[in-house]
Amino acid sequence: MFSARQRGIEIPVSIAPGADSRLVVELLTKAAAAHPLVAEKPAPQVLLSEIAAPSLNFKLRVWTKHFDKTNRISTELAIAVSETLAENNIAVPQVSPNPVL
Repeated sequence: MFSARQRGIEIPVSIAPGADSRLVVELLTKAAAAHPLVAEKPAPQVLLSEIAAPSLNFKLRVWTKHFDKTNRISTELAIAVSETLAENNIAVPQVSPNPVL
């Protein structure tokens, strides 16, 4: 199943509390599966890794045999995730800007 050329990629995703966790898992899985360079086996996996104020933290895990393109794939997945969340009105936590010193 795994080869020496296959690499794992993990994308952290934080969601505002109150979001439908099951929907988030479904959306992230679909976004990953739609990427042409993401391996079908093992299938993309989404884990709820932490419930912490002010967010629910997920990890999107995928594999690719295109080990030389992992940075590109990571970026494209992050963009797809961001667009998918926005299209489905799933909020991300609000971060306070750093105070100006």
